[in-house]
Formats: sequence, structure tokens, C-alpha cells
Amino acid sequence: MPRSYRLLRKLGEGAFGEVHLAEMRDEDEGFVQTLAVKWLHAQYSHDAHLAGRLRDEARLLALLNHDHIVRVHGLTRIDDRLAVLMEPVEGIDLSAVAAEQVPPVAALQIVAAVADALAAAWDAHPMGSTGPLRVVHRDIKPSNVMVTPRGAVKVMDFGVARATFDAREAQTRSQQFGTARYMAPERWLEGISEAPSDVFSLGITLVELVSGEELERMRLSPKAFTEDLETALAKVAEQPEIQALAAQMCALEPSERPRAHDVVLQARSLAAELGGPDLREWAEVRCVVQAPATQSEPTVFAEDGSAETFAVTTEFGGTEAAPLAVATTGDLSADLARRPWFWPVLLAVLVLAIGFGVVAGPWLRSGGVAEPTPVAAEPVVEAVEEPVKEPAPAPEPAEPDPVVEVVEPAPAPVPAPAPIARPKPVVPAPVPAPEPSPEAPVAPTLGSVTFVLEPADLVVHTSEGQVVSRRALQLPVGSHEVRVRDEGAVWECTVLVREGHSQYVVRGTDKACVASR
Repeated sequence: MPRSYRLLRKLGEGAFGEVHLAEMRDEDEGFVQTLAVKWLHAQYSHDAHLAGRLRDEARLLALLNHDHIVRVHGLTRIDDRLAVLMEPVEGIDLSAVAAEQVPPVAALQIVAAVADALAAAWDAHPMGSTGPLRVVHRDIKPSNVMVTPRGAVKVMDFGVARATFDAREAQTRSQQFGTARYMAPERWLEGISEAPSDVFSLGITLVELVSGEELERMRLSPKAFTEDLETALAKVAEQPEIQALAAQMCALEPSERPRAHDVVLQARSLAAELGGPDLREWAEVRCVVQAPATQSEPTVFAEDGSAETFAVTTEFGGTEAAPLAVATTGDLSADLARRPWFWPVLLAVLVLAIGFGVVAGPWLRSGGVAEPTPVAAEPVVEAVEEPVKEPAPAPEPAEPDPVVEVVEPAPAPVPAPAPIARPKPVVPAPVPAPEPSPEAPVAPTLGSVTFVLEPADLVVHTSEGQVVSRRALQLPVGSHEVRVRDEGAVWECTVLVREGHSQYVVRGTDKACVASR
């Protein structure tokens, strides 16, 4: 008898999926466990790209085991929807306190916990692997950090993370994913995302937590970047020790930033020296969530026959590890039909069969005597999934001081004794180098998006500016964070921009961005 899932209540919802607190039951074994079930919305349940990203996140998190990283117990299918079985975490994400100041000691303890998770993910060395995973989160920001009422800190959303095993299904590029003001300069200029870029994002997060103010994205030329960083650090001038730590973490050059492990040591040391409420004291008051009552008649789903669960062992080969093996139960033909490689292989077999029939048919009909007429064979296309690589780093735009060198030619000898008067050369005024464009080295593909605001007085912002209801907006193809302000409340959602035209309804009632077509 398959396991059943009794959905107790909704913990959260985004543009593409939702998380429910659920009770998993195995009647045969008499086993009951409370889990968080993260699954895609029904309309996206067969979206190969989104399903690939969800599987990527689950497989990566299954390789990590750390107190400050949410744990994953397995992958399955419930109600014909891909679902991740996760450790339940009830609390608030830090975007909920974006407009208020977090006590300095509590903020330092949060940053120390996140840095500890980043260091562990970077150095993680699963059994059987040939080297550390070198995980880079690539989207560290307040909304991806969860704090419980007991002061536990969990880093969330590894859906766009990068690791050396990287047997990914969904293509991700560092220039496509991330939130603008938290992205390190090298990601804009060179497309490079390594461990120092996560430290930069965490430094911006530290300033925002202590100051209670959102920062603007840093400009990219060295002089402008320095000016913007000084303006940002001035917001925490009352805490000079924190200001000094944030300055190191947000240095322009990645090599000048401390390692995540060093951030842990410095943040803990500063927290021990400073006075004031600590994380546990602050969280007991601020991170309590008034959860809705359990549904009177909770929805119960049976696990599909094609369920996938993680096997105990993981195989690695070379410098890249294979994805986790899965155990498959239920109808084998139905399970194979859901595999991404099934249809390309079936197509290749059919093409070969048709080609053989065309070539061998006349020879078989003639009893093997007649010479077959030469027929040009159809090309056979083999579907090969290549590992996704990071884009090649683009050269950093140089910004030299413009210097105009004028060389005056030597005067030719003339018979007249008096020299010929020559006009004094005019040296043009130096022209300042233009500010490097924050766009990726390769111009992104744009898609057209229309937002319908419900109610119409919502204030909505994307990376390209404020949204006007029902007016088309051009955005790069990929995932985008949308920030919504509704009568003082601020929340975020994610939209997926595709080529062509998309439309999203931004609903203030349930705080969601829902694709309408």
C-alpha cells in the first residue's frame, strides 16, 4: 500500500509552488512522520524546466548535512505532481523585518550562522566523492534566511546553487539568477560566481539587518563603487565594529574579502563583546508566527505509483558526481515514459527501423537476388545531455584615464633663414570613461510581461523599475524577483519570464504572483 500524505496547513507559497505541513503515513509499517512538502503548482506540474530545478535543489540538499541548511528526506510524486519531502521549518524569513532594525548581537549571530552554512556547503565532501562539492548559493538575501522562534537559522532555496558535481537538469547561468543589489561586482562584470560572491551578498544583508533600510545596487566603476559603499556603511556608523566587518565583506575585489569561515569567527567574537538582546531573545518575540488552525477536513493524497525516493548511496565519478540514484516502484512502462531520455531513444529506434525497412525491403521481397536500390540513409539524431558549464568569463571592462599624446613632426629644412611659424597644437580635453553597463557580457533574450495589479494601488517593482498595471514590460528571459508594497507591508514573489509574452496577476489578498497565460 503506498504512503499517504495528509496536508495539515499551508506554510508558504510562491509564483511556481507551495509548501505544506503534512503528515506522512505508511499503513503497512505503522509509521507516521510530520514533514514539509514542497511541490509545484498544478499548472506547472509538467514544466520540464521547473521540475528540473526542483530536482536539482533536492539532490544537492541531500548531499549536505548541516544545522543551518534545511534537510531533504526525498523526492516523490503526489497527485501527479513532483514533490520534495523536507524538514519542516516554521518561523519567518528575514524579509519580514526589512523595515525594522535587528539588534546588533542578533544580526551578528544570524550572519555567523549563514556564513557557517556557506562554509560547510563549500567544503562538503560526501562519502565516495573525489573532492569537495564547492557549493555556491548565488542568491543569499534576507528572504532566503529563515529564523524560528527558538533562534534556529536555516538557509533556504538552493534552487540556483552551483556545485562541482553539477549533474543538473535545469540550465542556470549566474547572470540570469540572483537579486540585483545583493550580487557581487564580479558577477555583473565577468559572470563569475565563487565563494567570495556569497560573502559579498551576506555583507549587504548584514548592513540591511542592522540599519533596517534597503540598499541600492552598487555602481560598478571603482570610484563610483567606493562612493556607494561608503554611503551604505554610513547607515551602520553607530556600530563601528559591524561597519568594519561589513566593509571587508563588501570589498570590490573578491580576493580582499574574508572567507566564510573567517566571517563566522569575527561575527561570533563581536557578538560576544557587544551588549543587547541576542538572537534567542529577539526571535522569541519577533519570529512567532500565528499559524492558522489545522484544517477541519485535511486533504489526503496517496503517493503515486511512480514515486521516486533517494537511494542510500551516491556514486561519484571523476571530478563530477552523478545525481543521486533513485528507487522506482509501480508500473515500469509508465515510469519509463516519464523519463527525460525515453522519448528521444524511442524516436531513434523508430528511425533506424524505418531506414532498415526501406533498404532491406526490395531485397527481402525478391528472395535475396535483386540488388537493392541505393537509398540515402536518414540522419539519426542522438539526444545527448551535456553538462551545463558556467559561461566563459568576459574580460573586465578597462577604465584607464584617457591620455592624448600629441607628437609634433620635426620641421623640414627650408632655404629661408627665418623659421616658419606653426600653430600651437590643441590637446582635446580628457573624456571620462563610460560607466560599465550592468548587463551581462552577452545581451540577454528579452520577453514581454504584463502585470495585472489586484488591487490597483499595489506598488510593484522589478529589476527594471516600477510596474504599471496592464502595461507591457521588457525583462530578460529567466527568473525574476518582484517586490510588492501593500499599505506598508512588503513581500516578494518570483516570476518566470519566457520568450514571447507572459501575463501575471499580482494579488495582494494572498500575496502571490500567478501566471494567467
